[in-house]
Amino acid sequence: MTIKYWIAQNDEYPLYYRENGAPKGAYGQFLNRLSDYGKVETELVLEHNGTPVAAAEALEMLRTGELDLVLGLSAEMQRQEENGIIASNVIYRNHLTAVTGKDSPEVPADSVDACYWGIEQDYLALTEGTALDGHILDFNSRAEMYEALEAGSIYGALIKKSSLDYDAYVRGRFAYRHCPVISMEYGECVYMRASDTELAEAVNAICSELAEKYLDSENTEESGVKTALPEDGYLSLLADAYDANTCLTAAACAGIVCAIVFGVLAAVFSAKCKKLKERERHKLATFVADNPAKELYELDIKKKELYAYNGFSVFGKLPAEMPNPISLEKLSTFLGYDFTGHFSGVTLHGNTIYHNRLILHKGGEKLYISEDGHRVGDVLFFTMT
Repeated sequence: MTIKYWIAQNDEYPLYYRENGAPKGAYGQFLNRLSDYGKVETELVLEHNGTPVAAAEALEMLRTGELDLVLGLSAEMQRQEENGIIASNVIYRNHLTAVTGKDSPEVPADSVDACYWGIEQDYLALTEGTALDGHILDFNSRAEMYEALEAGSIYGALIKKSSLDYDAYVRGRFAYRHCPVISMEYGECVYMRASDTELAEAVNAICSELAEKYLDSENTEESGVKTALPEDGYLSLLADAYDANTCLTAAACAGIVCAIVFGVLAAVFSAKCKKLKERERHKLATFVADNPAKELYELDIKKKELYAYNGFSVFGKLPAEMPNPISLEKLSTFLGYDFTGHFSGVTLHGNTIYHNRLILHKGGEKLYISEDGHRVGDVLFFTMT
């Protein structure tokens, strides 16, 4: 029997890295125990139909039976249970933390909402209800997120602390500045199909066993490094790096005058946000040009005003006196549909990805309209089809 699994190909301490080609760390041990537990073989799946598999696609492949296990995602992604996918017992308490450019101004804890931060889409839910809510741009992959950071499209990026430990302290080649004022805890786990009860039982048993070493190993030295984890060689490297008092472990807000930093960041991110809006507008406009059934819209969330790039053509014939842009209140009056209520869930502190639909009765016809888009700051860019 072969168990097919997916895991993000990022070295992480103490979770997953390779020595001489062999998987090490908590997930490496999990795979070894799984092979011994059921006398099965394990197969790593990284591509599907010739293209790399991202986390969202991995979960879909798990649901359809093309994968048996997905490793290394947040246990807090409870929404997956609706698709017949369940999370294992938590192996390790990880953190999302932040990095910025090495030459970027350091950010005080009370000013993180003055910036736009990037995050991989699969961890977006962890930021809901935090100070970062409404100041997050999500990306499909870490590589795409780092590219945006290099280009200056975002001020900083939220990454796993386990990845930071490996890249900055073990590999010694990390190119960014750690911003420790941002830290969000979550559980590392294994995802599996709820219907595969035999495998789920084995997975949970192994995860519980590993949790005794990783989850419950919270004793720390003054350096902040955990002491009860088994990879002594890597622990020594981490301890040496921390003890060297590198710039990555310095307090992020030491010696910073909050008012000055906030003013600098506000000016910088006004320009960055404008650039992001132009990019999103151009991307959707290009997409719409190849899809005549779609029309591009911009919703100004603060003004509650809607602009249609093609004169509201998706609605058919309209009164000549209808302005463009138009307030949601006036649009509701013209079309007899409560657009104010329809867009009430789109807020400055809501999700950046937007999907919705509506049914509009107009001229004796029933129009089924779907909406898809992306919020950038205070503007929602979306298409109607």
